Amino acid sequence: MLKKATSLLVAGVFAASLASASLAQDKSKQKAPPNCPVCNMPLATKKSDKNPVGVSVNKHVMFCCSGCDMSTWKKDKHGNPIAPAPPKK
Repeated sequence: MLKKATSLLVAGVFAASLASASLAQDKSKQKAPPNCPVCNMPLATKKSDKNPVGVSVNKHVMFCCSGCDMSTWKKDKHGNPIAPAPPKK
């Protein structure tokens, strides 16, 4: 009986360690934010003093610096410039 309980405990600990390892890998696979096609600066997810201009990227609004000239870009229904698709490799 003691061997059975010990083996169940060891199996549970092993399964928990595998689950935590897979969660850690999922976080590391998260993509970095896309870069602005004009200034090549990473786009921010929140509006701030440094990133006041909203840009529509894949139907999500991200924010870039005010120094980029996006006046020729198409605009979404909210008036945010739509970033062009990145070139395919």
